[in-house]
Amino acid sequence: MYPIIAQIVGATSKYAKEDNNYNISVNSICDQVTEGTKLIYLANPNNPTGTYMNRTEIVKLMKTIPNHIVVVLDCAYAEYVMEEDYDKGFSLVEEFENILFTRTFSKSYGLAGLRIGWSYGSLHVSSILNKVKGPFNTTLVSQEIAIAALKDQDHIDRVVKANIEVKNWFEKELRLLNIQTKPSVANFSFIETTLDHADKIAKHLMKDGILVRQLQSYDLPHCLRITIGTKSEMEFTINSLKRLL
Repeated sequence: MYPIIAQIVGATSKYAKEDNNYNISVNSICDQVTEGTKLIYLANPNNPTGTYMNRTEIVKLMKTIPNHIVVVLDCAYAEYVMEEDYDKGFSLVEEFENILFTRTFSKSYGLAGLRIGWSYGSLHVSSILNKVKGPFNTTLVSQEIAIAALKDQDHIDRVVKANIEVKNWFEKELRLLNIQTKPSVANFSFIETTLDHADKIAKHLMKDGILVRQLQSYDLPHCLRITIGTKSEMEFTINSLKRLL
């Protein structure tokens, strides 16, 4: 959605380059920065690859770019990340006035239908957002449910633990079927294969009522993103793939 929204407001989008493992480096971002750059948007962890930038890399980026450029870190999948070098906190806001974190209740909290999220940033950046945001951008019901969800962190811990366990099992089963995955720290598996194979897998699973994302819209038609569900759902998916392969 980033380039779509940029186009709506008349901005021009430029893209950082990824390496062969779909990681984005600080240098690849800075190579795209010009005098007209106003905003850098980073999905961290990234969708649909499941890669991420660690705290050291983000600090390097913030110290390299001009301080008038706002950096938005879209951390929709943050709760799922277990890597120690991934910073789930917000201390970077105390160090850099031009950084903004966004989070959502649509992923680990399971409240996607409520369309509610939140941001954390400096007083300066937040005051600018308050000037342009719509007056009715969330509903009272959504706010109350989100607040209640925040109080039940035990549930989130169970959700994250279950995701890790099922995801590890699922990817092990995929490897036994000679389907290779790339490392992903989010709640989905990222499969890299050939265009023909990705197309066959997606169409076959659809016949069994299993919808996976073939990533044409990301210019990755040879790749698939499969969201991790319950153990029984992923067993059903593996059994379906066994009939194909």
